[in-house]
Amino acid sequence: MATRKLLRATCRLCPIALLLILLQSSILPQSARGQGLEVNGAWAHITSDSGTDGFNVGGAWWFTKHITVAADYESSWDTSTLGTFAFTETGPIAVKSHLQSIVVGPRIFFSTKWTDKYKLNPFGEAQFGSAHLSQDVTANMSTQSASDTSFAWLVGGGVEYLFTPHWSGRTNLDFMRTGFANEGQSRLRFLLGITYTFGSRERKTSTATPQPASHKTVTAVARSQARVHITSSPSGGEIYVDGKFHGNTPSDITLPVGEHSLRVVLNGKEWIRTLQITPGDISIHAGFTTP
Repeated sequence: MATRKLLRATCRLCPIALLLILLQSSILPQSARGQGLEVNGAWAHITSDSGTDGFNVGGAWWFTKHITVAADYESSWDTSTLGTFAFTETGPIAVKSHLQSIVVGPRIFFSTKWTDKYKLNPFGEAQFGSAHLSQDVTANMSTQSASDTSFAWLVGGGVEYLFTPHWSGRTNLDFMRTGFANEGQSRLRFLLGITYTFGSRERKTSTATPQPASHKTVTAVARSQARVHITSSPSGGEIYVDGKFHGNTPSDITLPVGEHSLRVVLNGKEWIRTLQITPGDISIHAGFTTP
């Protein structure tokens, strides 16, 4: 019965998730569409009902570097008693709780130069869906069971730390609201987990063919604006332009016309060039692989 109810809730949420994903291929302009599919898993703790512990799995689609639509499934359990020496006339009482939820909603990331420098990615989120709670109450060798399914919503946020352009660690703290047994319940949800992003979190625009680099100077001439796409092999190198940190490779940065000093640092090695920038889209590649 509990499984069937949860499946019905999933079926109601799937069209919503599909509609949101279709936005990426129709309503949003080409320059705003992302290309990154994310999967994640986490340990979960939910307050109320004596506190339940379990797991959370989910996925998200990166529409842009800052906007995703996420879907999460959660399952957590708890067994509580009145205590070792707390007995009633019917004997000790034990309560087993199993809380499940499926929610879908937007997750918005906020970044600054400071957060980019320290590879932090704070975010806020709001999700809506369905929750199912089942409980078994055992007293004097007799067990009674009850369950209910209700609408659920949560708001909150958290922060992630980028290990690489694809792997990150993430923690969430959300306020969660359910309505079991025609009553409202307030809960806090804490997640601690890891994520993996396929592809890129930000759509990359086409760039001009990179020009050969000399030993000391790279002369970059392109067509319109001074937009520089910097990559490295391997990726993940720290980018410094005129001594200032500009994130990790691969990255797109905008530079004023003129001479600039570019330094890419990776695993203790440095790749240094002097750039003569003229208006246009250009591409620079720092190669660390030994020939």
